[in-house]
Amino acid sequence: MRISSLLLFLLALCSHANARIGETESECNARYGPPKRGASIVPGCQTNEYDYHGFKIKIAFPGPNNPAIKMIFTKSPILVLKEDEVAAILNANTKEGMQWKRVASELGATKQSDPFTRVAAAYIASSVGARSWVRNDGVTAELEVTKTVVTLESPESVVRKKRAKDEEEASRKAAIPNF
Repeated sequence: MRISSLLLFLLALCSHANARIGETESECNARYGPPKRGASIVPGCQTNEYDYHGFKIKIAFPGPNNPAIKMIFTKSPILVLKEDEVAAILNANTKEGMQWKRVASELGATKQSDPFTRVAAAYIASSVGARSWVRNDGVTAELEVTKTVVTLESPESVVRKKRAKDEEEASRKAAIPNF
């Protein structure tokens, strides 16, 4: 807990870089190099994959001139991310005037209806290594339990995924025959 607090304090002291999660495809191409097309990570969005200094970065764009709405960082080959690498990802994605706040890791905790179960699930997720942050503008970051993946996601990405899931469910229901 103290290490996490120290990391967030150090992040606050660092100079703020331009936010990568808000950059357009051309800005990301200039920053990370030529992309490869990847499997979609947000429904209806183009996904680019970049190899950048030993990291694989997947980025979802709703359109060529629209800002990135989701980013997934992994170390290539799949290796555990060190504290300073996670801090560097968060720092690089900190807009001027914004800051990250550590929040309880969800890992299914929000799916629990009982408040006690939600708290217990969040505690277990945190104790096994998962960590989550939220930025002032609602962008979230999560370090997975395996400590091999950091995912940054904008509120727009969450809305798009929910809409696609709702449409899929409606389509499934509409396809049920009248027996």
